[in-house]
Amino acid sequence: MDVNSSYKAGTEAFHASQPFCGLLTLTCICLLFCSSCSGPYDSDVRGVVTLDGETIGPGVVTFAPEDATKNPSKGRIDLQGRYLLITKHSRGLDPGTYRVAVQAYESNFDLEPGEIRWEERVPIVPAKYLSIRTTDLEYVVTAGSNTIDIELSTEGEPMPVKAKRAPEFSGPR
Repeated sequence: MDVNSSYKAGTEAFHASQPFCGLLTLTCICLLFCSSCSGPYDSDVRGVVTLDGETIGPGVVTFAPEDATKNPSKGRIDLQGRYLLITKHSRGLDPGTYRVAVQAYESNFDLEPGEIRWEERVPIVPAKYLSIRTTDLEYVVTAGSNTIDIELSTEGEPMPVKAKRAPEFSGPR
């Protein structure tokens, strides 16, 4: 066998194996991608937030763990009151017991596209639900999928008051 025929046989074998190598590479990439889809957390939490039986939103729900070694989770409450928890940019959270705060404010949706208006944010939930320190909401999250509907009540609870603004200073004349 001369050098040219040896070279030709080697190139034919290489070209014949290219589809297999491509398929093997694609399979490895798919397995790597799919194994990371679930995220680093064992639990998934979603639900609906209501105030006196009516959905609220937009806003934010915060789950703060009793175990200080775990990370807190947050979820955006949409206009239909639904939320999904995210921890450190990944979907889900660790199982455990959590204190829950809900922050939802009056919204002004009569803005024109591109218009910006700075207004005082007035909470629409009782003051005790606004902070992890004052809330009495506590939920247990188990491994797997969890649906936790958060039901808030205004009964017997003081509502936050709108802060009064200091008069604007126009400067020296």
